[in-house]
Amino acid sequence: DGYAIDNINIYALNNPPVFSGVDKVYSTGGDTIMVMWTSAIDDITAPANIEYVIYTSKDGITFSSNKTVKGVTSTEIKVSERGFYYVKVVAIDEGGATTGDKILTVWVTGIESDLSKAVVYPNPYKPNDNDHATGTKETGIIFDRLPEDCTIIIFNLKGNIVKKIEEVTGMGEWDVKNTSGEDVASGVYIIYIEDKKGNIFKWRQLIIR
Repeated sequence: DGYAIDNINIYALNNPPVFSGVDKVYSTGGDTIMVMWTSAIDDITAPANIEYVIYTSKDGITFSSNKTVKGVTSTEIKVSERGFYYVKVVAIDEGGATTGDKILTVWVTGIESDLSKAVVYPNPYKPNDNDHATGTKETGIIFDRLPEDCTIIIFNLKGNIVKKIEEVTGMGEWDVKNTSGEDVASGVYIIYIEDKKGNIFKWRQLIIR
């Protein structure tokens, strides 16, 4: 640090921490965002005592404080609605100096209040046609815009359960395999999605391999 001198005292100047800002943000489903960064370095504050304030914005201009943590390099934050979010992390040392201007964006699926907006895609699912829009083996079949704690049950046309996926919130995925881990055959499948209130969403899913 440098020094400032007035008529009576000498004060140490408090330089802001050396901090690269937010490194990575991604949605973990529903209303939750994982935020990650690299630890700041400061000449007056130990790493364990540096505070990190996570800010979010819907327009990229007006930011509000979402959460404050200390001595860590990642945290989960909650947001109130579906959509794109701008996220930044500011490091604060014990002297109050701050730094951190880098901004990243993330899409949050959000949590719906009921199943009225639930969607399943792609339909048909065609993983071998080299068209990403009709699905791949890596992406599977997506269940989106779900309320909290849904149960998804996939049946074949004989009424047998092919796969059951529990405790899904916001967005879920079916790897298009059965309970034994085998790829399901081409055909039509019936999907039931039930929320914790007992409401049911029904869907006919076509799979073409």
